[in-house]
Amino acid sequence: MAGAYGMPHPEKAHNGGADSFYIHDDGLSLGVADGVGEWEWRFKCSARGFADGLMAGCKDAAVDTTMDQNFHPQVGAMQLLKCGHDAARASRSFGSSTALVTALSERTGVLGV
Repeated sequence: MAGAYGMPHPEKAHNGGADSFYIHDDGLSLGVADGVGEWEWRFKCSARGFADGLMAGCKDAAVDTTMDQNFHPQVGAMQLLKCGHDAARASRSFGSSTALVTALSERTGVLGV
């Protein structure tokens, strides 16, 4: 079972902050992204938009990745992050983020990060 709650820094509360997360419905994958706020003032891009796009792409990819019988969680977590990045770029989101993505093999109980 997993849960999360986001509370932006008071100076960033006006726009909801620059952080995002996902918890996949099956509980086998989750991730958190800390968007780089400098993009907001320097380039007029939404740091939160990039982090949201990154996490949404990871969550969408988790459906196919974690259900694969040949799933390797260590490789799977990296694949999810790559899919998230590709999705953010495809949606023309600009920015950068630190991110952590996990993938759990239901078959072996191994967690990849």
